[in-house]
Amino acid sequence: MEKSIVLKAGPQEYRHSPGILQNLPIFLEERNMKKVIVLHGERSLHAAKPYFPSLKDFQVLFVKYNGECSISEINRICEIAQSYGANGLIGIGGGKVVDLAKAVAARLQLPEILIPTLASNCASFSAVSIIYNDEGIHVDSLSFPKATNLVLIEPEIILNSPIEYTIAGIGDTLAKWYEGIVRLDQVANKTVPMQLSYQMMEKSRDLLFQYGEQSIKDAESKKLTDAFVAVIDTNLAVAGLVGGFGSLFAKSVGAHAFFNAATAIPRTNNVLHGFLVSYGVLIQLALENKQSEIKYLFPFYRKIGLPTKLSDLYLSVNQKENLQLIAKKMTKPSSRIHSLPFSVTPEKALHAIYQVEEIITSIK
Repeated sequence: MEKSIVLKAGPQEYRHSPGILQNLPIFLEERNMKKVIVLHGERSLHAAKPYFPSLKDFQVLFVKYNGECSISEINRICEIAQSYGANGLIGIGGGKVVDLAKAVAARLQLPEILIPTLASNCASFSAVSIIYNDEGIHVDSLSFPKATNLVLIEPEIILNSPIEYTIAGIGDTLAKWYEGIVRLDQVANKTVPMQLSYQMMEKSRDLLFQYGEQSIKDAESKKLTDAFVAVIDTNLAVAGLVGGFGSLFAKSVGAHAFFNAATAIPRTNNVLHGFLVSYGVLIQLALENKQSEIKYLFPFYRKIGLPTKLSDLYLSVNQKENLQLIAKKMTKPSSRIHSLPFSVTPEKALHAIYQVEEIITSIK
């Protein structure tokens, strides 16, 4: 039995409701955040501005990030925050901005408020930041001992975001089930938190199958519906709870190993995280000899717009060197793909990539 139980369930507070940002001055006052850095991307700030309240009673410095959550960018923002004398941090944006804000807040021991503008991943809910180099290639992840202070969800912002990000979020969240069960199924006597994590993996999968297609239709029509709200909370909160309760035993496996490796390929590294991860699910299933599950997922992927072919990722079966590089990086000694209950070599990973293409091509 695994005796060590570690819970990092989620942020201290998660608030999701229309108009929630109008209460931001109250939240800042409650946390004694008088001198605040607002970290943002260009598009994310533009998206949030119509919902943003006046912060005239606070000292606020808006800082645009450079596009990556990298060590050099963390250092740069930390220097700005220290020079400014900030005693609080607000992060507005997608996964990389949110991860950057968490990393800066952790290093400087500042309270942070996160305002996700996309439902593309669970970054705002987790106590982890994914680290890239300045060219956008994945290099590492940082885990923090303290949870995020406050997450604020204005659903209208996410509804008006580019629809592909919500689709990518569905793909990333779906991987929680396919990767998580591989690890947890290897634990004979699961702790209570592990059992809860397992149930949340299953629940997130079921919610996405139930509401995913309708939520995308609603987003296309700009309708804030129960289906769309359910997908926001599934992508952001339920997905985050999976790892929060499952800890090491609910972490990424083959799907994220593909993502990590694929970021080394030009053009492919610009494909959204959730798109690469969702394709990685198919590759993991091929490694597990679960070809029938690949065929089962195919209609759902097609209906909501998740990638099903290498060409969707700017790859092809003719790019042997690129595919060999991905297979090699997927199976490096430190890769989490080795959490699978069998040996995975670069040759096996490459075969799985080709096999997925063959299966998908064969489906009429």
